[in-house]
Amino acid sequence: MRLFTFGKSVPFFLMVLLLTGCASDGAKRWTECALIGAGTGGLAGAAVGNSSNDSGKNAAYGAVGGALIGAAICALQKDTDHDKDGVTTKYDRCKNTPAGVKVDKHGCPLDSDKDGVADHKDRCINTPAGVKVDQYGCPLITDRDGDGVVSAKDKCPNTPKGVPVDADGCPLQRELGLVYFGFDKTDINTLGREELDQIAAKVKKHPKIRLVSVGYTDSTGPEEYNMKLAMRRAESVKQYLVQQGVPAERVTASAGGVLKFGDQTPKGREHNRHVTIALDL
Repeated sequence: MRLFTFGKSVPFFLMVLLLTGCASDGAKRWTECALIGAGTGGLAGAAVGNSSNDSGKNAAYGAVGGALIGAAICALQKDTDHDKDGVTTKYDRCKNTPAGVKVDKHGCPLDSDKDGVADHKDRCINTPAGVKVDQYGCPLITDRDGDGVVSAKDKCPNTPKGVPVDADGCPLQRELGLVYFGFDKTDINTLGREELDQIAAKVKKHPKIRLVSVGYTDSTGPEEYNMKLAMRRAESVKQYLVQQGVPAERVTASAGGVLKFGDQTPKGREHNRHVTIALDL
């Protein structure tokens, strides 16, 4: 009776394992390879024996040998990178990343602004933290005040409709005009009235626009008196705008103070006697 000899049959086991075990299975963990090798080796050992007694012994030997050889083969195998993203498949949490997409250390597509939409699909890749986005990674509420700047980036979110704005969503021109006054005067001259008429016409077209009228004086005279004069000038401008149809509640008058700009000659001080009319945001 010819008995199965394990030592002489190692080449046979190795061939069987390479063809039907770990090598063809592509397993990456040595435990998986050992189990596959044990099963394949056991079957091969049983087949080699020529009697019922020998087949049981040879099956046991084959299982042990197959497990050892399978584990050894697996240990020597290099891991692969199926999606070619630079992260081996064993550690890749996103195994089917499209070609060319940048990934993190886990092999998943980058999401720079952490909005839940990967960069390669994100049309708004700088969405501020916490802002809800659509399927394209753009804010769901894009522009509350309709000024062309998304609300998430708008530093002046309540700009009246129709007012030109900068990249931050703030008016390009907050100052709408100036009205100049004579020395120690609060009455508005012809040029001043023309300026205010134009401002009033614009404001009445935009019900949400609010104005602030800020009065100034030159440095001549006591400061306490000048502050009161600055306020009277601001009130004079407000009253004129109200007369032109601008609601009083939409215009605020305030005293800006005493200005010392310019050369402080009588001619130079003329520019400091004025009221500034600006958007109140």
